[in-house]
Amino acid sequence: SDVPFGFDVVIDIPGGKAAAAKTLNASLGIVGGLSVLGTTGIVKPMSEQALLDTIQLEIRQRIALGDQILFMTPGNYGETFLKEHYPAAAAHVIRISNYVGESIDMAVSAGVRGIMLTGHIGKMVKVAGGIMNTHSRNADARMEILAANAAACGADAGLVRAILEAKTTDAGIALLDGDGLRAPVMQRLVAKMEMYLTRRAGGDIPVGIVIFSNIYGLLGKMRRPIRCWEHAGTEAKEVSSKLYGVGVGPGDPELMTLKAVRILKTCSVVAVPVSGRAVGEAVAWQIAAAAVPEIESKELLELKMPMTKDREILASSHQLAAAQVIAQLRADKDVAFLTLGDPTVYATYMYVHRLVAEAGYEAEIISGVPSFCAAAGRFGISLAEGDTPIHICPAVSGIGDALTMPGTKVLMKAGKKLEEITKALDEGQKAYAIENCGMAGERLWETGDGSLSPVLSKMGTENRPLSPSPGYFTTVIIKG
Repeated sequence: SDVPFGFDVVIDIPGGKAAAAKTLNASLGIVGGLSVLGTTGIVKPMSEQALLDTIQLEIRQRIALGDQILFMTPGNYGETFLKEHYPAAAAHVIRISNYVGESIDMAVSAGVRGIMLTGHIGKMVKVAGGIMNTHSRNADARMEILAANAAACGADAGLVRAILEAKTTDAGIALLDGDGLRAPVMQRLVAKMEMYLTRRAGGDIPVGIVIFSNIYGLLGKMRRPIRCWEHAGTEAKEVSSKLYGVGVGPGDPELMTLKAVRILKTCSVVAVPVSGRAVGEAVAWQIAAAAVPEIESKELLELKMPMTKDREILASSHQLAAAQVIAQLRADKDVAFLTLGDPTVYATYMYVHRLVAEAGYEAEIISGVPSFCAAAGRFGISLAEGDTPIHICPAVSGIGDALTMPGTKVLMKAGKKLEEITKALDEGQKAYAIENCGMAGERLWETGDGSLSPVLSKMGTENRPLSPSPGYFTTVIIKG
């Protein structure tokens, strides 16, 4: 505004410098006085017992009003987070301050059916160390607990020291991000919290846990039945939707498993990863539609997955796909994510699976027949017998080291490398190559006299040696 005057505000805390010496403010970089934190600016001094009595009264009131699941949070940050992510829970939140253990004790004694505890990582990380009163005067092992769990997830000594020296948990998370360790460390922390909270509750009721950061948002969510309960009025409702990663096999629709067929028939939504083409042209969709024609009438979720090696672009596409899936799960719809072969073998699905699971939603892998198993069957050979090892490698990462490994070697996505592989074979090694296994345009080759010779394809395709050049879906099995 154009107000022709202004004013200065001076906030004075008498005795603040002396009082600050008795706090942990210096470890946070706050020196020379006290910090004034909070969202209301209103201080309500209460004795510890008075606070506990207030919490117990709120628990009784919520139960009297019909709540079966209690939503608990230490304070304003957690309440704001719950309002944004669990809007229906806004009127049901109980603030428990630092009294995690006592609040669980009171809730269990009152006979609730479940608890959902939501809090900022700065407080809740202490719970992963079994600390049930999170006030700093009782224990401040935030960075020690974070560092110990980072070490358990593979952090080197330098990273562990850096986390220990960090001023805040948010700074620690930034360090974890630098080494790509945030996800596994948060998963481990959540698992530890689950263990201690369940133990405190005596195993009688599920205790859900959600941890977040004001900077990084949702960090972790416990995957127990409590995870997706939301209030519908005063009734507890469990959202039972699930993501299924469905392996459709290598190409022949008859190789799809009975379970995969059943899941596709029952899921409300079919998610199809596409890269610059229509859904109907996606190979996984064509296989699934041939086996389960009903999916053509289901709701389709098109997930853009660009064919690029740019890690930032890939990570962004995975995040977007996970968000699209989660939106369907929140609407209580099961989602079947189609993936060629098996979801656990070089599949985009696993990136989305982890993100969805980390957000607290249930995700299940429906195994499919991998291309190399089907390929071995097409050639009538075994992949391994006795104590013979099997090595599965992407051909794009180089073939030199792969060919020197003992036992059977499987090279995936090897179309562009086929001639190079043939020339690199040692005496006594034999290669079997197949393109589009089980699909139209299937071609088979095997080595003989140092070159690839065509093998008659069951698909009836003319099988010239290497013309046209083999495509993306080419698998090579090397024996010897």
